[in-house]
This record gives sequence, structure tokens and C-alpha cells, in this order.
Amino acid sequence: RVTLSGKKLPPFFIFKGMPNGRIAREWTGSTDYPSTSIYAIQQKAWIDERTFLEWIRKVWGPFCAGKPSTYLLMDECTVHLMSSCLDAIQDYGTEVDFVVRGYTSKLQVLDVGINKPFKYYVKQSYEEFMVENNG
Repeated sequence: RVTLSGKKLPPFFIFKGMPNGRIAREWTGSTDYPSTSIYAIQQKAWIDERTFLEWIRKVWGPFCAGKPSTYLLMDECTVHLMSSCLDAIQDYGTEVDFVVRGYTSKLQVLDVGINKPFKYYVKQSYEEFMVENNG
């Protein structure tokens, strides 16, 4: 994600796997992954309440540190609307607004032009890796 000021937030990758499972154990403490990125594990590699709260704590919180107020524009993904997540975001002094359904592709062009192709590339690379390594 990129902020209005042009500052890039650290990438937050969600791997498919079980928390404390094999994949989590392999990368926890590993130096093979960029330290500038943040990693999480979720059973289906989706953003859920736990992983979104982790993103809020590890990415959004540090970004907000020292700022009198911040603003976050999100789509209406179910987890974005959860009171636990909204409360956690607002605890950092953040005002939250939502993109009206159907307008994400027009207002969050990075989701369409960069994130979607990037996710496809990562998924393809992951599947190739798993096939080559008998995963």
C-alpha cells in the first residue's frame, strides 16, 4: 500500500497454512525472507479478523506513530467492517471511510493494475515451487 504522502507501507503477505504449522515454523525466524516485509499465516491465505488485526498492529500502528491523526479509506470487505477491527484502527487516531460497493476498481486502481497481477504471479510461483519440491 502507498499513502497519500507517497510513503510505502511494508508488504503484508498471508501464506496458506495453519498457525504454528509447518509453513509457519519454516519462515518464523528465517533470514531467507526480506525483513522489510511482514508475514502471516491463515488456513486459506485470506484476510480474516486475526490477520487483519495483525496488519493493523504491525503495519498501520507503526505508520500512525507520532501522527496526530490519520485517515484510512477501505473497501467494504467483511473483515474491514468488523467492530473489533474498526475499533483497533480508530485506537490509532484514524478516521475511517469506505469506498462504495462497485467503485473499488475505479478508486483503488492499484488493486486492479498491480495487486491483482502480482497476486496471480505469486500464486503461480508458489504452485510451481510446491510441485518442484514435492510440497
